[in-house]
Amino acid sequence: MASRKLLLFGGTGFVGSRVLYKALQRGWKVTCASRGGLPPVGSPLLDEAVLRHHHPPEENSTDVAEDATRQITPFHSPLEFVSLDATSRSQVFHFIEDNPDATAVVSCIGLLTRDHNEARRVCGDANVNIAAALYERGKGVRRMVLVSAEPYHEALPVLGSRWLLKGYFYGKKIAERAVLENLGDRGVVLRPGFIYGTRYVPLGEGFVPLPLWLLGRPLEAVLRPLHRGGILLPPVDVDFVAEAAVRAIDADAPVGVMDYAKMQELCAESQPRENTTKAEQN
Repeated sequence: MASRKLLLFGGTGFVGSRVLYKALQRGWKVTCASRGGLPPVGSPLLDEAVLRHHHPPEENSTDVAEDATRQITPFHSPLEFVSLDATSRSQVFHFIEDNPDATAVVSCIGLLTRDHNEARRVCGDANVNIAAALYERGKGVRRMVLVSAEPYHEALPVLGSRWLLKGYFYGKKIAERAVLENLGDRGVVLRPGFIYGTRYVPLGEGFVPLPLWLLGRPLEAVLRPLHRGGILLPPVDVDFVAEAAVRAIDADAPVGVMDYAKMQELCAESQPRENTTKAEQN
């Protein structure tokens, strides 16, 4: 069976870390590129994904704490972390060139901020660089999935004003255009609405959980039966978005823009079986 290698941009963030978990469970070899590189010590991503897939406790060991504190570098297949600034076109191009065996790319890069220039740079320029690199250097990549966002500003123009989120939505727009126009039938754009779940935020030397699901889950239950879009689009669980992203990198998945309804259809299909059992046994 041919090797499946995923290049995951922004894989240490809220959405990206869930994509990472699911891709590893499906048997993908994952190279995770983010500005920070290795996840910080104490983060759930480091504790759960890295230790589980690289350094499981020894069969005869009874000291879980000792096993959890063993050295975790260097990283071996199927998971690798690299430090990369995606807003630098040269870094992105070199990264793609250094991974000629990659077969899929997922970008979860984004930043919700009122800073117009920073939002455009992170949400837009970084993802444009990735699409350009794949167009010019990544011919072996069969599919790129961009996790974008529902364009709420089209239904509520005030959100797109410069003093609110103009840079954010503009960045998403140019990123989507770069993926769809440059990559054609290799490009997929996911447009979820408000994403809920448990976000972990740094506090001192550790992390504290921020339960966004307390707001998002009830809202989804209320709005889902309405079958409306725009500002009435139901919130979605972060695991739902991650599942859609991992399924979308499959060669048989639809291409183009996938809104809430299309993501539901994709995730409602039969669970992919390839490599799942083997990965869960690792």
